[in-house]
Amino acid sequence: MYRRGRPEVEIFEPSEVLYRRYRCEHWISGQFTGIGFKFPKQSVNRALFGEPEDVLYSESCEFDGWGVLEFNASDIPERLEISPGPGFLFFLKHVPFENNYGHSEIWADKIMATGEYVEPSSSLKKLFRTIMSQRMKIRIEATL
Repeated sequence: MYRRGRPEVEIFEPSEVLYRRYRCEHWISGQFTGIGFKFPKQSVNRALFGEPEDVLYSESCEFDGWGVLEFNASDIPERLEISPGPGFLFFLKHVPFENNYGHSEIWADKIMATGEYVEPSSSLKKLFRTIMSQRMKIRIEATL
């Protein structure tokens, strides 16, 4: 779980499992809701570098009772477009913390890539949330 000087690993295999924490209110009628996927940069953890419980770690225990969802890197839509307006690319970026080496983020950028995070339009955010909500599975059930 701890970084210990390890470098960022930017390659994500399509089958790589990712974890995200959630609360009971984020899971309605057997599906993850968009309310649990905020923009910008959704935070996830890589199974490659840790355990599902790592996304619940906090020195202040603020995530006690939260659950863990899982999905594969390939579940993230690579490209979304809604006319009118620019299309967007979605991709994973490994952003390790000293106390959480597996921490990563889902970034968005315009199709004419800037290399930076660019905030998608409201309609694209809604579409992204809808797609992702259908692909999430419960790994550890939330009690809170």
